[in-house]
Amino acid sequence: MDSGPYFVARAEQELKRAERYLSFISLITLECTPVGPVWDEALKQKALEVVKRSVRETDIIGVSDAQRLAVLLVETPRRGALRAAERIAGQLLEFCLKEKGKSKLEIKIHAFPEDPQGKENFLLALEKLR
Repeated sequence: MDSGPYFVARAEQELKRAERYLSFISLITLECTPVGPVWDEALKQKALEVVKRSVRETDIIGVSDAQRLAVLLVETPRRGALRAAERIAGQLLEFCLKEKGKSKLEIKIHAFPEDPQGKENFLLALEKLR
């Protein structure tokens, strides 16, 4: 797990590599917003464990704040990112509901080079994680 600034630096490096070698890269951002009390450090760590169990060893997990997580999927096209996001979302939403009651989970996927304006949108999403 990488903190916001370090995760962003790694993601920018991987994006440059994807451009250079003409490969795929995807970014999933997940924001679990509880209705009621704010998440504490212990809940954040539990949520990270849920996400870690749902991704490959080569994927990079980042945390920008207590409720926002990101997963960088190297050499993964949008279709693979969608499948991963569905798997992660199912487990994370179940965790959010169990731990905090009513919660809202927002998921965004950015894929390079598949998305129109892929690089620009990818970089904008990374900036929000900084």
